[in-house]
Amino acid sequence: MVNAQAFYKPPKTGTGEANLITGYRYWFNNEAATEVTLPTSVNPYELNKVFKLPDGLDEKATHTFSMQFCDTRGNWSVVNTKSFTIGWIEPVTEIKINIDVSVAIEAGKPVTLIGTVEPAGATNQNIIWSVVNAGTTGATITNGNVLNTTGAGTVVIRATITDGLGKGQDYVKDFTITVKAAFVAVTGITGIPATATAGTPLTLNGTVAPATATNKTIVWRVKTAGTTGATISGNTLNTNAAGMVVVTAAIVNGLTATTNYTQDFNIVVSAITGVVETLRATSLQAWVRDGLLHVAGLTADETLSIFNAAGALVYHSVATSGETDIHLAAPGVYIIRSGENTIKVSFNN
Repeated sequence: MVNAQAFYKPPKTGTGEANLITGYRYWFNNEAATEVTLPTSVNPYELNKVFKLPDGLDEKATHTFSMQFCDTRGNWSVVNTKSFTIGWIEPVTEIKINIDVSVAIEAGKPVTLIGTVEPAGATNQNIIWSVVNAGTTGATITNGNVLNTTGAGTVVIRATITDGLGKGQDYVKDFTITVKAAFVAVTGITGIPATATAGTPLTLNGTVAPATATNKTIVWRVKTAGTTGATISGNTLNTNAAGMVVVTAAIVNGLTATTNYTQDFNIVVSAITGVVETLRATSLQAWVRDGLLHVAGLTADETLSIFNAAGALVYHSVATSGETDIHLAAPGVYIIRSGENTIKVSFNN
């Protein structure tokens, strides 16, 4: 630390004796000096000594180290003083990441990791990103701060700042990121019949393509009922007359992660035709009683439908018991269907 010595030059005596170092004294800042007497005198250039810093020195402050040497004549050199600092580091207290870790990222889409170091005046702010646990995501870090994933799951990434807490003490913070499967868009819906029969419920079982589409739940609605009197309950289409109905299938966020997929289907509804009395034995019976059509031989929970001679549905319900009374608005020939059984009756009130 001290690189020069200056001594009093005595008058020349002609003795030629060597002027060696017999001792020295030193002190830090304004502390008391420590004096050392060497066991053997040495040449000034041969004196090498390492001094331990006192405990408790302020790391933020500038300090001084002072030293003097004594020669064989008992003369002390001038005081040599040097200033120094210990190398104090402003520690990192926090790293904030640029993505919301509560929201899943999509597999296959690279994410650039940007960290904000606090405090802004921290001595060391260079962030080293690494993957601690890739799980099932296949995650890697490329270009220093780009997170790449190939599958769904969770990945733990780590932000490290060398000497971020102090010399020899790194600052480390882990982040857990959820990765969702890559979005697969719906390209079409198939399997919807083009025809239906009035009065006969039609189940709309659509097949979504591709099978790996992210969202595949279909919500049905009647877009145009026309003359069919069409209604939809869940995925069941009900009609009561001939005509054409247009139904719409919608899949929420089916086209993109924020856009619905929709597809229309035209279904031609035909009136019931060619219905005759069943030729097989059946318990289904109907007759007029007290101005009402009395139907017996029903099975509870089976659908009961009544059509007029033109094939239009005039009554539709689910049987709750073995028989029931039904009010019909006009006399005529009617076709009664319950489950797989069908009979024809004449009603005259």
